[in-house]
Amino acid sequence: TYSADFDVTYNDRGTELSGFTKVKLTRSGEGYRIEGEVSDADGSAKITDGFVSLGGAAWWVEETFSGTDRGLKVLTEGKFNFGSDSFVGTWRANNGVRGNYTSFRGKNVAKTFAFDGANTGAVGATTSPAQTLAEMLNEDIPTATAVLEKPASSTPFAKVVS
Repeated sequence: TYSADFDVTYNDRGTELSGFTKVKLTRSGEGYRIEGEVSDADGSAKITDGFVSLGGAAWWVEETFSGTDRGLKVLTEGKFNFGSDSFVGTWRANNGVRGNYTSFRGKNVAKTFAFDGANTGAVGATTSPAQTLAEMLNEDIPTATAVLEKPASSTPFAKVVS
């Protein structure tokens, strides 16, 4: 896992504002599930959905559940640098307002896995090699077959009498 408290500054309609984001990443398949809480000029919000790749590419949705901005949803997209415990990215809200993060720096960072220093994710976490055509042809892929049935003929059948 990876967890950190981030001091955040961001642009909102020409004004630089500040906030705080608490993030926890937990390994899930080919990346990390992201959870956390956000506190900024809009109030308090919770990260309700999102994903971070092994290399740091990330997106998440923050939702405000109380206060004057109740119902506000913000989509954040960008990239974590696990070596420097930072994030660079943009945000856009469901009210049409959007902006960029001017600073997103981690503190109180806890990493329970190593990173390779080149910001390509966890040590030993590599992308799968491209599959060759021969491997693709040998793979057992389920198929479906459809059969078209013709309706019974409206021509009467002749009765054969012997």
